[in-house]
Amino acid sequence: MTSLAFASAAMFTGCTNLGMEPSPAGINSARMATTTAMSQSELSVPLIGATNFAVLAGTTVTNDGESVITGDVGVSPGTALTGFQPAPFNAIAGPGTVTAGLGLVTGTIYAGGPVAAQAHNEAVIAYNYLVAQVPDTIYSGVTQLNGL
Repeated sequence: MTSLAFASAAMFTGCTNLGMEPSPAGINSARMATTTAMSQSELSVPLIGATNFAVLAGTTVTNDGESVITGDVGVSPGTALTGFQPAPFNAIAGPGTVTAGLGLVTGTIYAGGPVAAQAHNEAVIAYNYLVAQVPDTIYSGVTQLNGL
């Protein structure tokens, strides 16, 4: 998978607590970038079509072994996915290819096509937005975010 797929997975599954407070020692805590001029809705990153994707990559997705992925799996602008069971076990859409394997997907596998392209575009926008954020609070000595 590409780095965008890893970033997307982190964006869709992580960072749900936007207002974490520091621990008594000021260690193992972080705060999401905010400013007093921005409302909570302005901090949201719109992911209209990408919200259903558990895995989203730019070039290819490769599954190795028995996996069950909850949500959609897609690739764009690439069109190749490897290691997933064929239809009727998995719902497959798009012009690309899905090579047989042991992976099961509870959603749809998008091998390219307009749905995967839209989700990929939204993920790139979200990634660029998050990279551009500047924290308003820095906790010195923070080296671990174990489970936060």
